[in-house]
Amino acid sequence: MASEHTYKEYDNELESVRAKVLEMGGIVEEQLVNSIEALIKSDTQMAQGVMDSDQRVNELEIEVDEDCSRIDRKSTRLN
Repeated sequence: MASEHTYKEYDNELESVRAKVLEMGGIVEEQLVNSIEALIKSDTQMAQGVMDSDQRVNELEIEVDEDCSRIDRKSTRLN
């Protein structure tokens, strides 16, 4: 049977994933606004900024995938 510590650790890991997903969503929301503005204003510098920020979104996606896989493996062992 899993200990209370294990459940708290599990909750903390899920909260970390949640925070990363929220961060990713915030970046994507900002990218959408900036990309529309760049298109309307024909602002290539702003458009480049949108493309540059995509690397952080990709990094977060990889981190979330890895975290979820790790959490899944650990939770499988608990059952």
